[in-house]
Amino acid sequence: MAVHYNAFYLVATKHYSVVYKPFSLETAHHLGYGIDIMQTAHHQFVGLFGGVSLSYRKTVTLMIEYDAEKFNGGIQFNLFNHVQCLFALLNFDSFSCGASINFILPKRVI
Repeated sequence: MAVHYNAFYLVATKHYSVVYKPFSLETAHHLGYGIDIMQTAHHQFVGLFGGVSLSYRKTVTLMIEYDAEKFNGGIQFNLFNHVQCLFALLNFDSFSCGASINFILPKRVI
């Protein structure tokens, strides 16, 4: 069995809230370090990496990161408390996008 990707890392995150009425901003700072401990075809997050995100009312989030190889940036929209849409520039030259739906499963009553 061949292993194609490997990522072994440790990350620390700190969140701050900035309130200037009527605006409510949240910022998050992430810093991590990764090592390559397995023989694989590709390694990700080897070395120092990190990022910063800035959220406005948990509706719109701007992000910028360094992934130990290149810089990336993006914007995420949270719609209707369940739908997230992400638009990103990888290495600031390649476009990427994604969407997700989150929901809570009902509790089972026994």
